[in-house]
Amino acid sequence: MKRRDRGGMTYVRYQGVHPGIGPLEVRRTRHLRAGDRVASRAMWIPRLVVPVAVAVVAVAGPWPGIAGPADADTPGCVSGAEYGKIHNGMARGKVHRIFDTKGTSLFENSGAVHNSAREYRMCAGFAAATGDTKVQVQYNNYAADGGPQLVVFKQHY
Repeated sequence: MKRRDRGGMTYVRYQGVHPGIGPLEVRRTRHLRAGDRVASRAMWIPRLVVPVAVAVVAVAGPWPGIAGPADADTPGCVSGAEYGKIHNGMARGKVHRIFDTKGTSLFENSGAVHNSAREYRMCAGFAAATGDTKVQVQYNNYAADGGPQLVVFKQHY
């Protein structure tokens, strides 16, 4: 490779075959000064795609309908671990995904403020440890214009 300097530009003559460069091809490049940043076009894609992909995955979270490793372990009943994951303010759909069941409706009041309660069967291990057989979760949307049903109370009996 030979270099020649002309008025702020460097001319490079490649004397062999290089990837993407034919033999004896001449390329013109600008001189680099201290503090100059250099990035090839090949680097633009990873620099842009990787942060965007990470942001999309972080915002999207788990896909609906796909169970995570802690979910779908006790279909049809509620374990002690699943019961412990439920807290006030959690949406009813998320509770159903954690419990692996929709349970049965105890009541449903759909007035200006919609409230409801659902009952879920306990798994054998959780029932034996507590002496109870059912879990009840009450939901409310606290909004006259609708909105998601959120947990306001939970108990086992």
